[in-house]
Amino acid sequence: MRKNLENKIHRAIGCEITPGNTTDTFTFTSILKKDWEERALKDPTLYVMAESKASEEKILHSGKTDFENEFLPRLKNYITKESAILEIGCGVGRMSYYISQVCRELTILDISRELLDIAVVRLVENYHLNNLFIVEGNGINLHQLPDTWFDIVFEYIVFQHIPSEDIIKNYILDINRVLKVGGVALLHGRDIQGVHTDDNYSGNTWHGCQFGPELLKKSIENTSLKIISEEGIQTERYWVLLQKGEN
Repeated sequence: MRKNLENKIHRAIGCEITPGNTTDTFTFTSILKKDWEERALKDPTLYVMAESKASEEKILHSGKTDFENEFLPRLKNYITKESAILEIGCGVGRMSYYISQVCRELTILDISRELLDIAVVRLVENYHLNNLFIVEGNGINLHQLPDTWFDIVFEYIVFQHIPSEDIIKNYILDINRVLKVGGVALLHGRDIQGVHTDDNYSGNTWHGCQFGPELLKKSIENTSLKIISEEGIQTERYWVLLQKGEN
């Protein structure tokens, strides 16, 4: 089973964007990938932690702060040393180092090859992590990853940049697919009116659509995901914890 996962992930490193349901979706995700590559080349830490050209010390501090304040309090009751965790939108791997210390294996996924390259240098070459898998995403779904593999799926400050309800729904459908029964997903978004409110592929890849209880309930309708807890409704810091039940 592990070999199959490794093969899938190694292939995913060189993957190309897979077309979505419509040409518009494909065009938008191509723009999304291009924009994030440009941001990574220009000033990667500015766009992933709001600090220009941050030092390694500051990246570590920022990652530790969010790990201790955002990730761990909400997931500590679900994490074990045997957990397989997926982090969607890892950026330069700010939190990845700390997450990797509390689980058996961590898969990090990002749409930007440039950001992943930085994460690899930091986490593998500098810190010698040996429980890490790296996946270049396509901006649409998690199609590269196998069914029922992960105990925990996590994203933070990612959905707030997706201006398409359909793409968020795609991600949640795939989160349902890749989670084990009993596994949990911790998702973050902005439950306020954004620049984009529905499927507006205008090319803006920074301002996302509103993600709160209304969109969430539509997204989990045909899944085995159930809401465990919600917080920050109608604020910029909406969190939801989902758990996968039996079909």
